[in-house]
Amino acid sequence: MLYLSIKVVGRVFYRPMLRHLTPYSRSDWKEIKLICFLNHTSLYEPLFFSVLPVSFLWKCAGDVVIPVADKTVNRPLVGQIFNAIAPKMVSISRKRDETWEEFMNLVRSGYLVTIFPEGRMKRANGLDSNGKPMSVKGGIYDILNLIKEGKMIVAYSGGLHHIQVPEEGLLPKLFKNLKVNIEILSIEDFKKPFYEEAKDARHGRMALIQELETRMKVNCPPAEFPYPEMESPQSI
Repeated sequence: MLYLSIKVVGRVFYRPMLRHLTPYSRSDWKEIKLICFLNHTSLYEPLFFSVLPVSFLWKCAGDVVIPVADKTVNRPLVGQIFNAIAPKMVSISRKRDETWEEFMNLVRSGYLVTIFPEGRMKRANGLDSNGKPMSVKGGIYDILNLIKEGKMIVAYSGGLHHIQVPEEGLLPKLFKNLKVNIEILSIEDFKKPFYEEAKDARHGRMALIQELETRMKVNCPPAEFPYPEMESPQSI
């Protein structure tokens, strides 16, 4: 009910815009094992539920596991909301400690995994909260290493700074565009160059990071202006 409520809010108060960058069929949604969400800009990103099929939201409501930074989980109200959205949310410290291992154990158990590979949120100046350039972290390499088959969604957000800027108030602006491009890819095919064909794990990890960062630069839509070949969310 919570997921559907967020979907309705997204449809009523915003203009959700989805574009598929790869061919897809309805059956692909049943095989999704990983959601890789790029260009993390706001805690209001659950509004992107508005572009997802109801059947897929039903699956997420019971099976999704999301690693969330411990400082986000510990924030008043925000932490409670994330606990409600993700039934298997794991608070992680951004270090390779017991919190990361707890999350990896859930990946091994076959849950649907949603990850923000940059590991932190982009501020309005294009940098992270410490003033450092954004980049993809290597944890995605370890996750893909454990998922042997199925399909993955690579979602490219147009960004939500036009709706809510981190640390500049919690109330969002209404009636704005929600833009996202997605690719639905075979996990086995996507990961092959970085595991089977790479010289070693270090080179494979670096190549995967470069690949995702390149895709993000090319495939993220502009946040506020229309772009051609837009698909209605109802089409999926």
